[in-house]
Amino acid sequence: MAFQFHCPQGHLLQGDASQAGQSFKCPYCDSSFLMPRGPAPTAKSSVEAKPADATPRGDKQPALETLVTRTHQQPLFHILCPSGHLLETPREMLGQDVLCPFCQAQFRLRLEDSVEHRREQDERREQREREIGQKWVSAAIIAAIVVLGTLFLLIGVMLSR
Repeated sequence: MAFQFHCPQGHLLQGDASQAGQSFKCPYCDSSFLMPRGPAPTAKSSVEAKPADATPRGDKQPALETLVTRTHQQPLFHILCPSGHLLETPREMLGQDVLCPFCQAQFRLRLEDSVEHRREQDERREQREREIGQKWVSAAIIAAIVVLGTLFLLIGVMLSR
């Protein structure tokens, strides 16, 4: 029984259930990975068929009937596995348990772990820190004006006596 799955770089591939657990190389990005066990949900609306004359890279890899997603239409998220390998994944794979194709570590793809989410959080934090810093500078200027005004008032009072 054939089912669809994604390589670590987000290319949609199709293989036979009898090949599950075997090592493969993606014919598009040359990433090595283990074929997942069982069907995985796919986005069929953004899929185009692979040309019949295209052949996978690597001579010793089993032949796969492949499909490729239009990655220019869907953003890829970059997530580190527990061992630190950087993986790319499309949005529809977030929330799924996966195996790292490099170290075979099993983990869940979470948006909170993506490089993009962390970068966005860092940018928000930096913006808040800039706003707080600007408020402190404004408060310091106001305090300096009050102190100088009071000092000039005291000097004026002392000179008038």
